[in-house]
Amino acid sequence: KYFYLVYADQKILEKYRKWHSENQRDIWFPEYAKCETQFVVVRKGEMIMIPSGCIHCVYTPVDAIAFGGNFLCDDNIEMQLKIEHLYHQLYAPQNAACMHYFRDVCAMRFIEYYHGLRKLYQAQLNETATTKVRRRGRPSSKQSEQQRVSKNVCGIYFSGKHAERDQQYAIDLGIQMLFWLKEEQYQQQQQQQQNGHV
Repeated sequence: KYFYLVYADQKILEKYRKWHSENQRDIWFPEYAKCETQFVVVRKGEMIMIPSGCIHCVYTPVDAIAFGGNFLCDDNIEMQLKIEHLYHQLYAPQNAACMHYFRDVCAMRFIEYYHGLRKLYQAQLNETATTKVRRRGRPSSKQSEQQRVSKNVCGIYFSGKHAERDQQYAIDLGIQMLFWLKEEQYQQQQQQQQNGHV
C-alpha cells in the first residue's frame, strides 16, 4: 500500500476545509495547500501508525487484505476534537460513519475518567473520615470537606509534567460530550416533529 501523508496544523486543517467545501477536489490537496507530503510504502507484514489529525490518502496497486482501526489517546484529545469539528462542518452524520465511532470512543474515555475519579474520590473520603476519627479534631462542614477532597483527587489523578493540560482535555471532552448529547436530543425532536406532520 502507498500512503501519502500530510501532517496537519490549524492552517492545514483550514485549507482542507476550504478545499473540500469549495469542491476543489480535482486538485491534488498538497498542491492546493502548497504543503509537503510524506510518501510511505507499507509492504506485506508491515504496519503503519498514522498520527492524530494526519491527512492521508492510500493507493493499493495490488489486491491486498489489510486491517485498520482508530484509537484515542489522551495526548491527542485536542487534535481529535478539532478533527471531529471539521468533519461536522463537511459531512452529514449519515455520510461519515467515523463521526459516530469517534463519539463512541470519546464516550468510553469519558466514562473511564468518571469511574477513575469517582473511585479515587471515594477512597480519599474514606481516608479523610478515618483520619478525623483518629484525630478527633474540630469538625468541618461536609461541603467544604468534599471540595477539599475533590481538589486533592484532581491533583492526584492528573499528575506529572502535563497535569494541567490533561485536566483541561478532560474538561473539554466533558463539554463536548454534553454538546453531542444536546445535539442528538435536538435532532430527535426535529425528527419526531417531522413524523408528526406527515
